[in-house]
Amino acid sequence: MHIDTEIKDYEIDYERTKFIRSTVYPDYWYISAWVRVVVNIDGKEYSGLLETGSYDEYNAFNQPTNTLRLYDDNDDEVTHVLLAKMEESKESDFSHKYADELNAELYLEFTAAEYLAIYYHFKSIVAKAQDIINEEEKEKEEQSEMLEQKKQALAQHLDTVLQNPEREIRVSDDDDCEFLAAGGVYLVLTNDEANQKWEESLNDYIIEVMMPDPAAPIPAYFNAETWKRDARAEGRGAFIARYDGVEHGEDVSSTEFYIYRMH
Repeated sequence: MHIDTEIKDYEIDYERTKFIRSTVYPDYWYISAWVRVVVNIDGKEYSGLLETGSYDEYNAFNQPTNTLRLYDDNDDEVTHVLLAKMEESKESDFSHKYADELNAELYLEFTAAEYLAIYYHFKSIVAKAQDIINEEEKEKEEQSEMLEQKKQALAQHLDTVLQNPEREIRVSDDDDCEFLAAGGVYLVLTNDEANQKWEESLNDYIIEVMMPDPAAPIPAYFNAETWKRDARAEGRGAFIARYDGVEHGEDVSSTEFYIYRMH
């Protein structure tokens, strides 16, 4: 018997992915996703669709889980039942009697050892599929933590520059680095994000201020890279912070964040 497995494709539904608060379990990110896996046995493909969102583990509290479960979307009943049996079985189940029962139900002729090999391969490819979901959940958690740290950095800054700052800080709908607070709009960036924004702002300045007419010829003496090198001497704030041209720094959990007022 020769067995191959692969992840055929997958999709993360970001519109349905959401943060779930719980009074019973730790808060978590629910990742709405599906992954299609294939188990190839001696040249015959058995394809299964795995999905998150089952309520097995959280049924009493009506909360979906990120654990992938097999979803019945297959017209081939043998394929679905075979993979479903692999999903629900335990290693110790694969006796000669169990193999005979499966063969009778599915019209197959595999031995107990062959069924066990199929089981191992199926569990392995499901684990690899689950890794995709786990990585996505980890990334969402890191993004959430970064967002909270940026809010804290802005709160610290407002406490410094304003005697009675407005305590509500809201993230912009368009940019998770942009925040609305105390009647102003602020960018809160890491060092790498600030450098990237600086480069974008320099390019925008060249296009919008120095060369507003795209039809006009570029002066022979002008070199954009040389100009940007000289302009950087003014610092990042001069080109990022549209309101006052000032860069502020705040430390949160040993990470330095840079704050720019835009409006």
